[in-house]
Amino acid sequence: MAKIAIRHNNIVPYGEIFYAMNEFKRTGLDKLVDGRLNVRCTNYGYQYSDIMLALFSIYLCGGDHIEDITTILNKYLSTAPGARIPSSDTIARGLKELVEVVFLRTDTFYLRASSCADRRQMYEQCKEWRHTTVNGQDMDVASSEFTDFLSD
Repeated sequence: MAKIAIRHNNIVPYGEIFYAMNEFKRTGLDKLVDGRLNVRCTNYGYQYSDIMLALFSIYLCGGDHIEDITTILNKYLSTAPGARIPSSDTIARGLKELVEVVFLRTDTFYLRASSCADRRQMYEQCKEWRHTTVNGQDMDVASSEFTDFLSD
């Protein structure tokens, strides 16, 4: 009996990542990310979903640094159908923008929550504040019962 060996010329060492990349898009996570964070670039460039997918790819392929996407992974990841792989510089700029967006939205969230008269009164009456350090910043924290702010 003859043995037949099938060989593909486009086998890459990180081929399994293509499945994860497809699932990210198939499940709509890319649309969810871009819908929540708004469009980063209108005519060209990479969206936040492209940057997040690149970060996931670096992690899942065993990378240690963002630069791994440019130095090691790009030549393999770019062979995926429909792949949009940003450079490490673009990822770094995108992460900086994301931090700024989260920071702006976080301030808005706390201002909105604190402006609610009931919640403000609850914060003022709280006696169980404790002092702690979070990311190098000293702050006082307290626990309170959570209710959905959007249902108010």
